Parts: sequence; C-alpha cells; structure tokens
Amino acid sequence: MFKIRLCIIYNLFKIPCPSCGITRAGVYALKGDINTSLKYNRYGILIIFLIIVYCVLIVLDKEDKINKFLFKYKFIVIPIVIVVLISSWIINLKNPLLY
Repeated sequence: MFKIRLCIIYNLFKIPCPSCGITRAGVYALKGDINTSLKYNRYGILIIFLIIVYCVLIVLDKEDKINKFLFKYKFIVIPIVIVVLISSWIINLKNPLLY
C-alpha cells in the first residue's frame, strides 16, 4: 500500500519507532478495516479518536480546558504517555508488517 518510509528512526537504524504504522493503521481504521488497523499499530485508532475529540473541542472553543487539564495533571499524564510509547515501541519491534 505505502512504499515511502518517512520515519527517521527506521531509515537510520532499520527498526520501527513507536509511531511506525500509525498512518497505515489510521487509513485502515477510517476504511472500516479494524483488524488490519490493529495489526499495523494498536494505538492508531486511539490517535484518530484523540484527534477527532481535539478538533471538536477546537470548534467548540474548549481546547483551553484540555490544555489546563494536561498542565495541571502533567505529573500523571507524562508517565502515562511514556509507558504508552515504550509499550508501542516494544510491540512495533515484534511486528513483521513494519519491516
């Protein structure tokens, strides 16, 4: 489907980064092929959901509430994001579709 690799980590080290496969996962999820989407990157659907929610909040002029929440709870949010990135990277390192 996609032949161009834009990932700097993959191009330098020939290993997928935590976000490798997100675009393909998103494309398949938007087409309704959830199984293939999850095979490429398990967080693709979550990322699409978060982007949609954030866009809706921007339209409703409420994004400042999300930003305040993230800033207020940054000591909880940052470790969660780090754990998600590390788990995504471990999963991606074992994913043959990304090589």
